[in-house]
Amino acid sequence: MSQETSPITEENETNTENAQPCVTHRVLSPKLLLWMAVFDVLSVDATLKWIFSQQPIGQVIAIIPNVFNFQHVENTGVAFSFLKNQPQIASLLSGALLGTLIVLVVKQKLINKTQALGFGFVIGGGLNNALDRLLTGAVTDYIHLPFLHFPIFNLSDAMIFIGAILIFYHYLWAKAPTKVTSI
Repeated sequence: MSQETSPITEENETNTENAQPCVTHRVLSPKLLLWMAVFDVLSVDATLKWIFSQQPIGQVIAIIPNVFNFQHVENTGVAFSFLKNQPQIASLLSGALLGTLIVLVVKQKLINKTQALGFGFVIGGGLNNALDRLLTGAVTDYIHLPFLHFPIFNLSDAMIFIGAILIFYHYLWAKAPTKVTSI
């Protein structure tokens, strides 16, 4: 019997009872998932930032009026314009936090998928905003939810928030990781 494999499933033995091939599922390793999440956040948000940076600052594109808009703004501070008038401190603070997080993740021996996605989202979002700040002196924000009376933000900010929720979820409520076969 010939053996065909794919990145997701592998046909590797025959079930003698039903004479059907058994399929074992292979999963992505948490570390690979983490770096895939970093790459995805970096690439998608960088593309969106480039698109919106082509628009005049302040221009509003109403998708659902008074609910969901795109609006190009430049933020020289960190989250929600904190440290807006102190860009050097903002850059140092975010760089130190991001560097510490990357070192912790690289040194951590065992992480599960929830942790991997959480850390990947936080690192990807943090790297993207840090690169934006380094290259342009400000972070391009473009998502505006006027009904919430909330500051304008970008995809990286949202992914940092979602990533933090996943990390807290893991440490507060998740069960111990189970052993899996990884690629």
